[in-house]
Amino acid sequence: MKKTLAVVLVLLFVGGLLFAQEKPAAAPAPAAVDLVVVRFGTTEILQSEFESALKTLPAEVQAYASGPGKKEFAEDYVRMKVLSTEAEKAGEEQGAG
Repeated sequence: MKKTLAVVLVLLFVGGLLFAQEKPAAAPAPAAVDLVVVRFGTTEILQSEFESALKTLPAEVQAYASGPGKKEFAEDYVRMKVLSTEAEKAGEEQGAG
């Protein structure tokens, strides 16, 4: 239980760092279609969101995460989004209780 909590907290911390460093994305061209690249449950991750997350990484990591490590980065990103959603739900439940 403590190990799971520690992992969740670390992932939330890393996720917070990713979003804290995120720069505002340029507006997409009106004709561009923003494709869903990952879908889990009722949550979808759009191509623009995924690319924005990639841009927050250091250059060396970006090269890996957009090439041979793309699947690994996508899995980690999905894991972070799931944990973030669960944390939000837990916070709402605590506030309502």
